[in-house]
Amino acid sequence: MLKKLINKIDKDKIIHSYISTILTCLIYPFIKLLFENVNVCVIISAVIVLLIGIGKELLDRRTEGNQFEIKDIIADIIGIFIAIIIIYCFNIE
Repeated sequence: MLKKLINKIDKDKIIHSYISTILTCLIYPFIKLLFENVNVCVIISAVIVLLIGIGKELLDRRTEGNQFEIKDIIADIIGIFIAIIIIYCFNIE
């Protein structure tokens, strides 16, 4: 059943989630240098990565043959949530 679900998910969406997870986890420690509050750092990191994802989609819209896809933004948000779980569970500094 899980294999069928994975086959239905577009590989592009998996890549979006993966990249968003990695970026959020990488940006967080740099934001942590500026602010002490973990929650603030998580929110700022998440917003930065979301803006990067939206910017990428806006660039795609300007490229011939591509379009802005809300599903890509949703995949980015899923990746960000995965990163937030990682940050809180493993206390990334």
